[in-house]
Amino acid sequence: MMDLEAQQVQDARRRRLVILITLITSQIVYYYNLIFLAPTAPIPYHTSILSGEGWMLELLNGHPNRIHTCLGVTHDIFDRLAQVLMCADGISSSPVSVEEQLGIFLYTCVTGLSS
Repeated sequence: MMDLEAQQVQDARRRRLVILITLITSQIVYYYNLIFLAPTAPIPYHTSILSGEGWMLELLNGHPNRIHTCLGVTHDIFDRLAQVLMCADGISSSPVSVEEQLGIFLYTCVTGLSS
């Protein structure tokens, strides 16, 4: 009978030790990730209070992925399209810049919303 009680006590101690080791290990992993694998400072993304040409300039000079998300094209493709449109007759006579006209068109195509 004594052997059974001693075995139960020993098993309970082992369980407590395994639980303690598991908790300590999880805390070590958590703090390691927090300290050494912390992400770099994020780049602000949705920060504009501008509209029109100001918004277009912000898209062209801001976060590199933002123009693709908003207009569906990369910065390089946008520049090429704008250059083609600038070479076309009559488009540059508008008071709205070629970049803004192109931005309005692409935004409408991507979102399905009006400008």
